[in-house]
Amino acid sequence: MPPARPLSQLGQLPTRGPRLTRDVPQDSYLKVKMLVGEEFQVPLRVPMTVQELRQQVAQKTGVPTFQQRLLLHPKGTVLQDDQPLGLQGLGPESTVLLVVQPCEPLSILVRNSAGRSRAYKVQLTQTVAQLKQQVSQQEGVRADQFSLVFQGRPMEDKQQLGELGLTLNCTVYMNPYLRGGTPHAPRGP
Repeated sequence: MPPARPLSQLGQLPTRGPRLTRDVPQDSYLKVKMLVGEEFQVPLRVPMTVQELRQQVAQKTGVPTFQQRLLLHPKGTVLQDDQPLGLQGLGPESTVLLVVQPCEPLSILVRNSAGRSRAYKVQLTQTVAQLKQQVSQQEGVRADQFSLVFQGRPMEDKQQLGELGLTLNCTVYMNPYLRGGTPHAPRGP
């Protein structure tokens, strides 16, 4: 792997296609095309990551970031999240194709404070609050009396499950609140 170069040398990095440098005019944009024929523009900034582009696309379309597959148009090359746009051949007036990936139902496990796990069928587009309602009904505990934790991080009610990176048969931990409203320390591996 070549050594990282400072941002000041970004314009000198080899790329395929247009170069994305610090000298990009302020009114530069990327064009995003959808398979249904719609297209729109998003402002182009330096440095800009694929994740930042996904967030802008989500704001314009309502398509959650985890359902987006972004491709360089017309080549069809899938954009890589871990690389800046400029290193992937994107520059001012480049075109990106947005493919919306379907969300299939997913089975996850929720482990309660007694150590028992129960399977739940969820959609990645549902919110944590909706999952808490499912758990509440099965466990017989009000949703405001527990929190959910995934991979050591508290899950926020407004988050969509897909934003959290849940996978098939992953484990979410149910932590009861102590009297007075504060949760136990997050449980999990």
